Amino acid sequence: SVNNGYNGFYGQDVSECYCLNSVSWSNGHDAISINGGFLGVTNTVLGASGYERYIYSMQAGGVIKADYNDMVTTNDAYVARLPTSISKSMIRWQESTTNDLHSLSHNPQFVNAGAGDYHLRSSVGRFDPNLNTFVTTDTTNSSLIDAGDPASGYSGETPPNGGRVNIGLYGDAPQASRSRTNGWVLALTMNDG
Repeated sequence: SVNNGYNGFYGQDVSECYCLNSVSWSNGHDAISINGGFLGVTNTVLGASGYERYIYSMQAGGVIKADYNDMVTTNDAYVARLPTSISKSMIRWQESTTNDLHSLSHNPQFVNAGAGDYHLRSSVGRFDPNLNTFVTTDTTNSSLIDAGDPASGYSGETPPNGGRVNIGLYGDAPQASRSRTNGWVLALTMNDG
């Protein structure tokens, strides 16, 4: 869900629901809100912006199981609101719930989110919907390429696909951004600012 006037995804008393390879970005309130029931979130880009806005908002009886996502908070937004506490940062969310232990908090490097193009930038090749083909004009590479759950399928991605699914809307799909073939390192930090 993108540019929704309220929550990106909302669940009320859902028995079991999964959000896989999705994007919840630039919504009016929370990226995901659940009021009772179970929601699994994997390989998804989640964004929240603004005071009293959250990536995850859980009411009493709601359960979220999440990992291998990209969570971006800006303009005083927080990671999670639980029935009895608020997790202002990703590390606090991880410590209090054991969720998102393998998730990232990086700029997803969308081609043009404002115009609805959520393909990930890749110098090796990313799909251009206007040209209906892959282009190699990007000078940056999204850190979400090959960062998804290792247990998720990736055979739908065209080569070179890195042998691992991308996080985001086109993971395990023919329009997935392509992987670098040379070695590279992604620096991570445990700073809790």
